[in-house]
Amino acid sequence: MNKIIIAVFIFAIFSSCEKDINFDLKNAEDVLVVDANIENDRPPFVVLTRSLDFFSTLDPALLLNSFVRNADVTISNGVLTHKLKEYATELGGGVTVYSYGIDSGSLATAFTGQFNTRYTLNIKSEGKEFTAATSIPPLAKKADSMWWKTAPFADDTNNVVLMVRSTDPPGLGNYIRYFTSKNSGPFLPGENSVFDDRLSIILLMKHRLILV
Repeated sequence: MNKIIIAVFIFAIFSSCEKDINFDLKNAEDVLVVDANIENDRPPFVVLTRSLDFFSTLDPALLLNSFVRNADVTISNGVLTHKLKEYATELGGGVTVYSYGIDSGSLATAFTGQFNTRYTLNIKSEGKEFTAATSIPPLAKKADSMWWKTAPFADDTNNVVLMVRSTDPPGLGNYIRYFTSKNSGPFLPGENSVFDDRLSIILLMKHRLILV
């Protein structure tokens, strides 16, 4: 008898938790999406797109039409101010993407990223103006040593794990990023290739991993 009462009680609890919830989501105004980056010894690179509606059906035409063109994009390192040029890149099959980079016709004001330097980005598009600032901090992390060991639980004995030992400077908030190359190919960032040292410390404490 007690089991029957308990079963009825549990059924009543779960059945009473059901409720239909309807969200009235309104279409938001398109906003400018800025994907800009500058790294040491590399030129600035900017991609401008428009935000997409939450309920949009993604297809190649919609994505290609989201690129923002004819914008006035300038970047400054505090000494030089360079106006970036819009470039069209053909991907084949009639697909073209657009980005902003160094204007090869105005190299007198062009520059690449340098350590310990602050940068200001200014964008004027469709009657609106946007500004942003960032900096490349001094190079404080360097690899002390590198080695490899056989990958555990791998069927292929040629699989290895690359280990890197690095000295982390005092304080938190330093970031590292790694790139790998295969068979003398280009160096490419891995998935989740950017790490904060606060995360690295947690990994060291929980798993005794070497800071990579």
